[in-house]
Amino acid sequence: MSAGRGVASAQWGSAASAEPKDLRVLLVAASLCLAPAAMGLPVDRVLDLKTGDLHFEKIRFTLGAEVQPPDLATAELLPAGEMLVTPKRAGDGLLLLYKQGEVEAVRLHVDHAVAAPALDLREARHVCGAAEPRVIDGETYLYATVDGEACRAALLRALEGDALLADHLRLIFTVPGLQAQLRTLKARLDAAGIGNLQLAYAGATLTLTGSADPATHTRALAILWREALGPLDLDDQTEIAPASPAASSPDGPHAP
Repeated sequence: MSAGRGVASAQWGSAASAEPKDLRVLLVAASLCLAPAAMGLPVDRVLDLKTGDLHFEKIRFTLGAEVQPPDLATAELLPAGEMLVTPKRAGDGLLLLYKQGEVEAVRLHVDHAVAAPALDLREARHVCGAAEPRVIDGETYLYATVDGEACRAALLRALEGDALLADHLRLIFTVPGLQAQLRTLKARLDAAGIGNLQLAYAGATLTLTGSADPATHTRALAILWREALGPLDLDDQTEIAPASPAASSPDGPHAP
């Protein structure tokens, strides 16, 4: 598995106990060490572009790229590990880069720069065990304990406006926090008709198993990125099956 944006560790309590009394997942910056690939809100970085510009990026091991909404820009994978992004109109959107077990998310602002909003943690402080910003070397980091769905949802709302980038999160998940995230992720896959893919936590790592064609697989990764409070350590064991004729036909089913 490639290096991700976070690392995970589990705290199992007393060695004499057969079952863990508590599980805490500490997610820190990817640059510190190697770990399973990571993803999850918020985005990794922000690009300010202008309509008609040709923006080239060096990329590695990318299986595909998608712009949302699709009329905002095009993203073309080129030989020699490059990608060409061509903005088409003014607006805001996402560039999702699909990799093996990972989604890299880039916020796109075309023809207007958007300042990052102030981090508003008023709601999160009421429902989380802890949620505090800390300034380190001039950069703001969020330290929070995720102890249930109310806290998880409040932090997702606080991060929606790109107040922080993904590598500025320091999150600790308790067992109820992990269970809440797992239930939500499973429900979102089921709602999208991808319930054949299975999710389970193995310690601090979320494991994705089952069989899917390439298009369904990337849909699943995009859903996990949108719904997870990340960084999310993912062990992607999906078996990639050939696309069915219906799925690859222009008249076949399309992702919602």
